[in-house]
Amino acid sequence: MITKKISQYLKTLIFTGILFGFASCNLFNKEVKKGLPKLLYKLETNFINSDSTGYNELIIRFYEDGTYSHFAYNYYGFGKYTWLEDKKIAILQPQICKDSLITHQYKINKILLSDYTVSKVEINENEKVEFTEESDAKGINRVKGQDPFSKELNAWRIKPTKSETAQEILTRTKNYISFLIAYNEFVKNNKLKEYCYFWYANPIQMQYNNGVRMAYNTELADWYACFFNTNEADEAYKLISGTIRKCTFIQSNSLAERNADYLKQILALLNKK
Repeated sequence: MITKKISQYLKTLIFTGILFGFASCNLFNKEVKKGLPKLLYKLETNFINSDSTGYNELIIRFYEDGTYSHFAYNYYGFGKYTWLEDKKIAILQPQICKDSLITHQYKINKILLSDYTVSKVEINENEKVEFTEESDAKGINRVKGQDPFSKELNAWRIKPTKSETAQEILTRTKNYISFLIAYNEFVKNNKLKEYCYFWYANPIQMQYNNGVRMAYNTELADWYACFFNTNEADEAYKLISGTIRKCTFIQSNSLAERNADYLKQILALLNKK
């Protein structure tokens, strides 16, 4: 009887160890493909305000199923990617994007741990491949909590093809606030030192340590681009501006933590509408 119990106990330990092994492999899955991080973001040194090529303020989220999300100043794209490991080149073929469906190619080199370099691949008129000057980039292989780079949390970016109802405008606005919550929590959870905010619309300006403000009319071009027309964009703007005086800041040394809490208060008020 004792021998039988010991045998069962050992089987349980072995089975538990196998399960833990699988879980650990999943938890510590370092890269979606060899040499390619789950998330790559470029550290800006020379920000060009007029750039809309998808390279300025570049952020790319690579998924294990071969899909990606690509964000940059004045640009977004969702599609499928191919990774050429021998050449260290990621080929991004957008299926939904801002402006034209142009294939993007980036050379991505891992330098050390989370340090990478990235350069844009260009093919000139003589069909010769050229590379832009390499820029420093960071790679992240563990995306904790909600994924702010997912297509679902960035549905607000995609301009509608027809006029929207008041309820649809509200839904779009709540999707935007949900995205902001996820992004701020992502910055906090991953302890990012770089708080980038040029790669998304900012009708509510939250990058200041001493408070927030609503954007001026001259700062709303990228917000207007997310709606059928400016009137509907203004309605969404008013939904947000109507909540900010009803919300309060928590005391925190983290700008991202403060913003996430503040945005949750905004979303709670919008959910009551």
